[in-house]
Parts: sequence; C-alpha cells; structure tokens
Amino acid sequence: MAAKSITIKVISKFYLSIILLIISLVLGYGSYFLIIYMVVIGFSLIFLQFKFEEKIFREFENSIYNKQKINKIEAKDYETLWRKYVDKKLKKKKRNE
Repeated sequence: MAAKSITIKVISKFYLSIILLIISLVLGYGSYFLIIYMVVIGFSLIFLQFKFEEKIFREFENSIYNKQKINKIEAKDYETLWRKYVDKKLKKKKRNE
C-alpha cells in the first residue's frame, strides 16, 4: 500500500472531518448553548489551527523547493524531509531561547 502524501487538500479534508464530527455531536445533544458555542468557539479554533498548519506546510514546501532545489511534486521521501525540517526548526528555536 502506497503512503499517502501530505498536501493542503489532505489537511483540509482532515479539518472538514473534524467539523463534521463536532456538528454531529452537537446535534446529537440538541442543546442551543452547544450549537452557539460550536459556532463561536469551535469553528474559529478549527479555522485558526488549519491556517496555522497551512502556513507551516507552505514554509516547508518553500524550504524544499528553494533551498534544496527539489521539485515539490517529485520529492521521493517527503516524510524524511519533513522530519529534517522540523528538527532544524526546533534546533533554531532552542538556540534563540
């Protein structure tokens, strides 16, 4: 079975499934308070988290494309490149502290 590559489309599908799960739970309880809470707080938190992950993923893609001169689509080992990118960011963060 081939590994599924991470793309913005996959990330957005994940957050859409989270929204649908929350909606089904709220409607199952049938509380007006939960519906309002979900719309005001739940959707905004999910949206902010999605935008944050999208931004990080775009930085990762740009790092691969610009610095390592690897075509975004043809990167063979995306997972290893992602781990190296995250490790580099963590090391840089520790140095700045």
